[in-house]
Amino acid sequence: MEDTGKKINVLYLDDETNNLNAFKANFRRMYQVFATESAASARQVLSENEIVGLSQVPLAPTLESATAVSGALVHLVWTSPSTFAQNIEVDRKTGNGAYVPIATLGGGVTMYDDQNVTPGTQYSYVIKAIDLAGSSPASNAITVTPPLATIVGNH
Repeated sequence: MEDTGKKINVLYLDDETNNLNAFKANFRRMYQVFATESAASARQVLSENEIVGLSQVPLAPTLESATAVSGALVHLVWTSPSTFAQNIEVDRKTGNGAYVPIATLGGGVTMYDDQNVTPGTQYSYVIKAIDLAGSSPASNAITVTPPLATIVGNH
């Protein structure tokens, strides 16, 4: 057999019944398949090409707390049930607005200080875990309002 150098990308669905309706949407395996003449040439092809192996969308983190430490700082703490997460995305919305990403952190990080807040403004936060397969669902949301400055002095 001649090595044509053509690559075939295959999505393998890990489903015991081979029923696509029963396939869990958050689990997939991706393979890159090569046509080769021999085991030796297959090893060479594998060493020269990036292979995408087992990849699973991470589970959603749990946002444990969002604490207004001051009018200028909100401290977030979360737990992540996934060891697959390569990154953590912190999303925030103001009032009834849409969530927007404000930080991307390493997968093992479990806390973040949002120092870009305005006293008296209501913020809601969610956390997402991200890997090669995609983004987890958003965590639970926590809403917090940094306090207005307190004036101390003679009245």
